[in-house]
Amino acid sequence: MKKYGGTSRLTRSAGHVTVLADGKPFTIIGVHFQARETLADEAVRLEEWAALLALARPFADRPHVLAGDFNAHHPEQLIDLAKIRRTTRERIAGQGNQIPREVVRRILAAGYVDAHTMGRTPGDYQTTLTTAQPALRTDYVFVPVAMAARVRRCEVLYGPGTPGAAGIHRFASDHFPVLAELDL
Repeated sequence: MKKYGGTSRLTRSAGHVTVLADGKPFTIIGVHFQARETLADEAVRLEEWAALLALARPFADRPHVLAGDFNAHHPEQLIDLAKIRRTTRERIAGQGNQIPREVVRRILAAGYVDAHTMGRTPGDYQTTLTTAQPALRTDYVFVPVAMAARVRRCEVLYGPGTPGAAGIHRFASDHFPVLAELDL
């Protein structure tokens, strides 16, 4: 994490775009947070969350979403350690099998809703990482609580059999894409 003038910065990337939907602005803020499951990496992500929250503040009074690869774990996500990659298991074992979950807790506490969890129990949460061995979910679409009723669906697109999926993830990423549909 780099700090400039006492301000937290993202280590990877963030960007936003504002579009007009029926003449009203709607902002999408896309992010890519620090990777890996160590407690030290979670500390970096917590700083990144502070930077993202500052970036999102100007859009707080209008519809917006925070979306992307947060490389973080939901506090209620069921994670079967036996199904994750060996190197990931080793990192988690090295810290007493503790899986960091504070970043998503803080995002939820700040007034955002994980669009994917709406209408699902933790056992039904889908996974996005990796495409070769999907056992974790690190990719999210967060909406402000005031927008929760506008979420129509949010799901992981696993491939051509999934409505709306073309299978491009096989060539573009080691993460499965997440699709969210919202009424604006």
